[in-house]
Amino acid sequence: MAFTNILVALELSPRDESVFSEALSLAQSIGAQLTLIHCLSDLTEMAMMSQTSMDSGMGLSGIPGATSMSPAMVNIDLIEDANITKHQQVEKHLALYQKEASSQGVRVKYKCYEGTENIGSQICQIARDLNVNLIILGRKGHNAIAEAFLGSVSNHVLHHSPCAILVIQ
Repeated sequence: MAFTNILVALELSPRDESVFSEALSLAQSIGAQLTLIHCLSDLTEMAMMSQTSMDSGMGLSGIPGATSMSPAMVNIDLIEDANITKHQQVEKHLALYQKEASSQGVRVKYKCYEGTENIGSQICQIARDLNVNLIILGRKGHNAIAEAFLGSVSNHVLHHSPCAILVIQ
């Protein structure tokens, strides 16, 4: 199977450098196009979490007072501003990688996706929509207990992807 269209899922973490580096190296060696993506959770939806989640400390980190407020009291304007700021950070991050890949002769495009669905499901759907041949993504390396409680994006993609997968650990 020839890999001509590679989807690279990045997460704004230090691991992105190794994921991108592997994707770039592969794309250069086989002449493939890269599509860099980041799936951004909609913070407005997250603000509507149940009171139980908020009280348990699982609220919105980085938004002052969000963990102690009921969902009905969350300042939606503040949340929307946070969404815009996060989106701008992601766009800047992806643009830097696009510039690097382009400077090395690799065809590359990027997009920040926003949504409320499971990120693993979202990556698989994007792969189907873009008709990619390969997905490259990183893995956090959670232990079995953490994965049972938190889930795993890479594990979900591994079991539901419409194409081949390369997981960078």
